[in-house]
Parts: sequence; C-alpha cells; structure tokens
Amino acid sequence: MVDFSVLQKGNIYFFYRPKVQHSYAHSIDDVQGLLMVFKPTDLNKYLILRIGKKRLPEATSYFAFVEKVCDAIDELKTQLKGEHYKTLTEGDRKISAAQCVGEGKYLFLSHEQHTHLCFQLTDFDEANALQKEFHLTPQADYLISVKNPQISSPPGAGLPSQEKANYPLNLQDNFGDYRFIPLISPEYLNYEGAEFIIIGKDKSDIEEENPKIEECLQNIPEDELHQHFNEIENPDKEMVKILREDG
Repeated sequence: MVDFSVLQKGNIYFFYRPKVQHSYAHSIDDVQGLLMVFKPTDLNKYLILRIGKKRLPEATSYFAFVEKVCDAIDELKTQLKGEHYKTLTEGDRKISAAQCVGEGKYLFLSHEQHTHLCFQLTDFDEANALQKEFHLTPQADYLISVKNPQISSPPGAGLPSQEKANYPLNLQDNFGDYRFIPLISPEYLNYEGAEFIIIGKDKSDIEEENPKIEECLQNIPEDELHQHFNEIENPDKEMVKILREDG
C-alpha cells in the first residue's frame, strides 16, 4: 500500500492565450501562453499559474509561477478577457480572450519526500488535436516543487526579484538553504509570484543538486486516485460559459 495524503483538491481548467491578432489557435504555433486555473474545493479562490512553456512537460521539467490570485469569478474574468491597444507603427492591435482547452479535477498529494500534482480531464477528446499539442491526457501525474525566492536564479531564469513572492516566516523557514522543496503546503499557491518547477514523471535527472527534489519511482495506485477524484464535483460548465461571454 502506498502512503499519501491529500493536500488540496478541486477543479482545474487549462486556458491558452492566442497570439496577438488571433481569436483562436488552430495549432500551438498560434498560442502565446498556457495557463492552469485551480479552483480549490474548500476555498473561494481561483489560482492562475502560468506555465513557462506553451505545453505541459513530458520527460522534462518546466518553470511555472502564480500569475494572479482571484477572489471572485468576476476578477478571474477580468484576468482572462481580451483587450485592444494601439501602436504607432501597426495601429489597432487585439489580444483575444483566453480560451479554455481542457477542464477536470485535480489533487495535490504528499507522497514520501515529494508532492504530486495529479489531474483527470472530464472533457478529454481523442480527436482534439490541440489538447494533444498541449500534452493534455485523460489522466496525468507530475511532481511539483516550490522555489525559494531568497535564492537567486541563473541569468534569464525565473521572475525578476521584485516580482517574486514574499512569504511569511512560517512558509519561508521551510526552505532552509534549499533552492527547491516539495510543495508541502498549498498555502504557497496563495501568493502571487510564487515559483514552481513541474516535473514530468519520466524525467530521470531530477535536480540532483537539490536533494529534496527526488525522483518518484512509485506510482499512486489508480483505484485510490479514482476514489479521491470521485469525491470532487465535476467542473462548473457555467463558469466557462461566463468566461466566454467577452471572448
């Protein structure tokens, strides 16, 4: 039996932002960025994480950060809506509203010396080529760790120092001298500028210089995962409809 505990659960939504002057994406080449929106079951918050790449990792690791913590659906709608602006050289330019490309349920699981981000899509479509380009699958399992904002990043990596999260002492002290630690508490997600590394389970060289990030060679049993997923209500279709009103 695999011992693990559920740190947080809820609904997850995947949104992409089309490139300027594009209303929708026909392929990933038309995409500006990928967002994950978490709606915890026990919190009236929407947590927007921006993925450092345009797709989810496979046998690699990607940077991500909390772009915005929204306290209401209207605030989330404002964050995802489109806008128009003018430039001197090209005139009117349009940034279209973010488009939902997947929705489902998620679990943050504490397991041995690491933390899993598991999700299950409720709208996966085998014929949806765009979902596949984002590396979205019916069910997925990643490792997730949070970065110490007080340790500098290599040049060109991570957020500028003024944009990094400022954690209270009870959260900051958990890092000690480590650059990364497992996401041991969902509280880190409540801070804009929180930085994470999302790690594909097939990656074999997981941050060897950071011993608190360890490769997980043991999968969570699917029957136990399904039991916890079944306790989560399906995503709110009305929420996506509301967000599309300004699309």
